[in-house]
Amino acid sequence: MKKEIKEKVMKIMDLALEINSREKNTIFVEFSGHTNEICVHAYESGWEHWIKTEEGRKKMNESYLYLDKDDCVEKLNNLIKKLKEMKG
Repeated sequence: MKKEIKEKVMKIMDLALEINSREKNTIFVEFSGHTNEICVHAYESGWEHWIKTEEGRKKMNESYLYLDKDDCVEKLNNLIKKLKEMKG
């Protein structure tokens, strides 16, 4: 894995940890080594709200990124931007 991509994945994980330290948002980050893929689920109203309400279920964003694709750096940058916005 290229250093730039690895640093962006680590930034995503860092942001997820920071966001998850609050009650408002819940982020799940999964890395699949066999497919070289990162998957991020962002429950913007929080996991509790997502489970209990139909409105909450509509506020879930998913990102599946294959880290060996040509456009992955751009997609990682977009994901980082979204997470920074959620962080506030």
